[in-house]
Amino acid sequence: MPGLLALAVSGFLMVVAFVASVMSCFDTCESPRPGMSAGAVGAGEFFVALAAIVLLVAGLAQPVWRRFVAAALWAAIALAIGFVALH
Repeated sequence: MPGLLALAVSGFLMVVAFVASVMSCFDTCESPRPGMSAGAVGAGEFFVALAAIVLLVAGLAQPVWRRFVAAALWAAIALAIGFVALH
Protein backbone atom coordinates (compact mmCIF):
# COMPACT_ATOMS: atom_id res chain seq x y z
CA MET A 1 0.00 0.00 0.00
CA PRO A 2 2.58 2.67 0.88
CA GLY A 3 4.56 1.86 -2.27
CA LEU A 4 1.75 2.64 -4.66
CA LEU A 5 0.78 5.64 -2.59
CA ALA A 6 4.38 6.94 -2.70
CA LEU A 7 4.41 6.60 -6.48
CA ALA A 8 1.07 8.34 -6.83
CA VAL A 9 2.01 11.18 -4.46
CA SER A 10 5.40 11.82 -6.05
CA GLY A 11 3.93 11.63 -9.56
CA PHE A 12 1.20 14.09 -8.67
CA LEU A 13 3.66 16.44 -7.01
CA MET A 14 5.95 16.29 -10.07
CA VAL A 15 2.99 17.53 -12.10
CA VAL A 16 2.37 20.27 -9.53
CA ALA A 17 6.04 21.36 -9.73
CA PHE A 18 5.85 21.39 -13.53
CA VAL A 19 2.68 23.50 -13.52
CA ALA A 20 4.24 25.90 -10.99
CA SER A 21 7.30 26.20 -13.21
CA VAL A 22 5.20 26.93 -16.30
CA MET A 23 2.93 29.37 -14.48
CA SER A 24 5.87 31.38 -13.15
CA CYS A 25 7.30 31.96 -16.66
CA PHE A 26 4.61 34.01 -18.35
CA ASP A 27 6.31 37.40 -18.11
CA THR A 28 9.68 36.65 -16.51
CA CYS A 29 11.01 33.32 -15.30
CA GLU A 30 11.43 33.97 -11.60
CA SER A 31 10.97 31.59 -8.76
CA PRO A 32 8.17 32.49 -6.36
CA ARG A 33 10.62 31.78 -3.54
CA PRO A 34 14.17 33.13 -3.86
CA GLY A 35 16.83 30.44 -3.92
CA MET A 36 14.45 27.58 -4.78
CA SER A 37 13.36 26.89 -8.34
CA ALA A 38 10.44 24.76 -9.41
CA GLY A 39 12.92 22.69 -11.41
CA ALA A 40 14.73 21.77 -8.21
CA VAL A 41 11.46 20.72 -6.64
CA GLY A 42 10.61 18.66 -9.74
CA ALA A 43 14.03 17.00 -9.63
CA GLY A 44 13.51 16.21 -5.95
CA GLU A 45 10.15 14.65 -6.73
CA PHE A 46 11.74 12.60 -9.53
CA PHE A 47 14.31 11.16 -7.11
CA VAL A 48 11.60 10.41 -4.55
CA ALA A 49 9.66 8.52 -7.26
CA LEU A 50 12.84 6.68 -8.25
CA ALA A 51 13.45 5.73 -4.61
CA ALA A 52 9.85 4.49 -4.35
CA ILE A 53 10.37 2.24 -7.36
CA VAL A 54 13.64 0.87 -5.98
CA LEU A 55 12.05 0.24 -2.59
CA LEU A 56 9.07 -1.50 -4.21
CA VAL A 57 11.38 -3.83 -6.11
CA ALA A 58 13.46 -4.46 -2.98
CA GLY A 59 10.33 -5.23 -0.97
CA LEU A 60 9.11 -7.68 -3.59
CA ALA A 61 12.51 -9.34 -3.91
CA GLN A 62 13.09 -9.70 -0.16
CA PRO A 63 9.81 -10.26 1.72
CA VAL A 64 11.74 -10.10 5.02
CA TRP A 65 12.38 -6.39 4.40
CA ARG A 66 8.69 -5.46 4.11
CA ARG A 67 8.47 -3.52 7.38
CA PHE A 68 11.63 -1.54 6.62
CA VAL A 69 10.46 -0.86 3.07
CA ALA A 70 7.03 0.26 4.28
CA ALA A 71 8.63 2.67 6.78
CA ALA A 72 11.01 4.00 4.11
CA LEU A 73 8.12 4.53 1.68
CA TRP A 74 6.14 6.48 4.29
CA ALA A 75 9.27 8.60 4.77
CA ALA A 76 9.45 9.09 0.98
CA ILE A 77 5.87 10.37 1.00
CA ALA A 78 6.73 12.84 3.76
CA LEU A 79 9.84 13.90 1.84
CA ALA A 80 7.82 14.46 -1.34
CA ILE A 81 5.36 16.66 0.53
CA GLY A 82 8.27 18.49 2.14
CA PHE A 83 9.75 19.32 -1.28
CA VAL A 84 6.48 20.95 -2.32
CA ALA A 85 6.21 22.79 1.00
CA LEU A 86 9.65 24.28 0.35
CA HIS A 87 8.47 25.66 -2.95
